[in-house]
Amino acid sequence: MSVPPPNSALQELADLLGEGDTRDLVRAYLKELAGSLRLLATASPEEQTRIVHGLKTSSRHMGAETLARSLTSLETRLNLRLKPLDQEALGQLAREFDRVTASLRPFATATTDER
Repeated sequence: MSVPPPNSALQELADLLGEGDTRDLVRAYLKELAGSLRLLATASPEEQTRIVHGLKTSSRHMGAETLARSLTSLETRLNLRLKPLDQEALGQLAREFDRVTASLRPFATATTDER
């Protein structure tokens, strides 16, 4: 039995690309999330801005709207040069990443008959 896309954004992608390719995109996104969180901890403020912007965009494509809104706020903070991301901000992001990962992983790891 196939696991359906967990949100309307992914359902739209699956309608366009097929479930198999959409699962591939979700797996790539989840891998990007994990790597980006590690990079954010040691990145310069300029690099943090670039990473946060990319994550914001890809999170919207994955239907992770709450995470995308948080990333928008962090991007604004970085663009205004208020301060780089600190451990508190990174911890909050890590918790949000975990929530998104938990909601997307069942779809990403399921098999599909489409291939």
